[in-house]
Amino acid sequence: MDNKKKEKKAMPVAVKIVLTLVALGVSLIGGILLFILLLNEDLNIVILWISLLVLPTLLIPLIWVKKKKKFFMIWLVPALIYLIVVGGDFLLLKHDEAIKVNTSEYRHYYENSPDYYPFEEDSDLVRVENAKLQLTDNLPKIDGATALLKTYSSFVDAVYPKDVELFEGLYNNTSQSVDEYLSEWGYKHLAQKDTDIFFDMYPGKEGDTYAEPYGVEFEYTNIGTEALVFFVHKDNPIDDLTSEQIKGIYSGEITEWEELGGDGKKIKAYQSDVGSCSQVMMNKFMAGTPLMDAPTEKVYDELFAQVEEISPYRNRQNSIGYAPRHLVLENPDLKFIAIDGVEPTIENVKNGSYNLVTPIYATTCKGNTNKNIDKLLKWILTDEGQYIIEESGYIGVVK
Repeated sequence: MDNKKKEKKAMPVAVKIVLTLVALGVSLIGGILLFILLLNEDLNIVILWISLLVLPTLLIPLIWVKKKKKFFMIWLVPALIYLIVVGGDFLLLKHDEAIKVNTSEYRHYYENSPDYYPFEEDSDLVRVENAKLQLTDNLPKIDGATALLKTYSSFVDAVYPKDVELFEGLYNNTSQSVDEYLSEWGYKHLAQKDTDIFFDMYPGKEGDTYAEPYGVEFEYTNIGTEALVFFVHKDNPIDDLTSEQIKGIYSGEITEWEELGGDGKKIKAYQSDVGSCSQVMMNKFMAGTPLMDAPTEKVYDELFAQVEEISPYRNRQNSIGYAPRHLVLENPDLKFIAIDGVEPTIENVKNGSYNLVTPIYATTCKGNTNKNIDKLLKWILTDEGQYIIEESGYIGVVK
């Protein structure tokens, strides 16, 4: 009789052990799935670890405690707090995504490069039907800065034969890091004559340092213009700043909007990624005045290593940022700042009154015998080519 009672007492414990093991297994799988789900949403890493290690196991004591209802009510408190924290972090994340301005044109175009393939019906290109120039053979191999991918893909779409097999030179830049690509890769391939025309927005003479080792000379054809613009939240009362005031902000000498006639908020001055066209133009604008350290944030890469990155622009009333004009042209939440009383309009860029600009170059090797190179460059300077330039978000040649 006593043995039977012991067996009856032992059974619930055995069942509890089995249930606990099952709960641990389900919790582990559920925790991993929840971790992956939240990881894809870029939520705070602490929240991720709580979801993986803590929350899934909180219900396990319910298997063992006698006052299950009381424990469950206690358990609900941290669970609800956690859900509120996750919900709040998620809403803040989505809010930030809605107001971020992508000041790194390279990241933007890497992510969207398939949208700019020529000859595809659904490509987001500037279309010119029945262009006056139609190339059939000896097609120039072209490449360029990723920010110009849409533009030079539109050139190809307009004047190259539709049945041409797309050559590697048009798209092989997407595997390169930004810094390596900007400083060496594009010009080197041009100097080695792997490509015939290289499009970019940098002062062309920078490329000469890469031409000399290969015994070639580069020629630079100005095919368009890009402007550096400064912008603030649309509700910021500041509409106009002087060049010296901008330099004061970005050198760290001016820290409050009140100093510029605005409200008393501290200025949050965002910068662009190192190596981007924006930063090259900004360094030129600062003309030797040292830039203060850019706002940064700690982020986690795919291996959960903590790294420091330049913070993307967040469009709050105390923010100011800068970028190439084409990247922020159609953002309704932004307001361009006039510099020294001049707004960055197409008209003001073309008449020279707004001078924070850089030329867009088509760089070629001097002595290249392919006659279609010259034909293509001349066509780009016609109304059809300039139409593509301007519909891509840039500005035509400033004469």
